[in-house]
Amino acid sequence: MLDQAVPLKSCDHGEGFFCVPEVEKTTESSLRDRLALDRTVLANERTLLAYVRTAMMLAATGATAISFYSDRWFPLVSGWFLIALGLVIATVGAIRFRNLARSLK
Repeated sequence: MLDQAVPLKSCDHGEGFFCVPEVEKTTESSLRDRLALDRTVLANERTLLAYVRTAMMLAATGATAISFYSDRWFPLVSGWFLIALGLVIATVGAIRFRNLARSLK
């Protein structure tokens, strides 16, 4: 199948299946820097989603403890504690996301 492939385009230095134009070092390094910045932005978004996922899990666990064990004091207190902890974690994640996003711009 590869032997029947058509070249993508003709090059100055001959025909080939993959012709990559000659690129200056400054252009290549700036492209590498831009792609590294894009990867960092995406990693920051994934980290925010992990914070949100953790916060939602804690709040849902707390709400479940409150709804199923509302007649006992320990599950009631621990449920409210988990909900508050989930809000704190979501806030910390949002602040860290915003700070890193601002520093990347």
